[in-house]
Amino acid sequence: MPMKKKILPTWPVGTTVKMVNCADAELEKYKGKTFATRSEPWMLSGHTPVVMIEGVRGCFGTDFLQEVL
Repeated sequence: MPMKKKILPTWPVGTTVKMVNCADAELEKYKGKTFATRSEPWMLSGHTPVVMIEGVRGCFGTDFLQEVL
């Protein structure tokens, strides 16, 4: 069965997001915190949408982030 194609969010740099539906979202240092994106989203290895966010080393999966309006 072919993999479902992931769609990149259209978040510009500076978009406010919060972590959701992941173990990191429950960690005391991240729980209830909002983050600004440091990059536009891109596909990691051609199949995983990720973005850089302030206060976190490396990229973070966009499936586990929600834009805060």
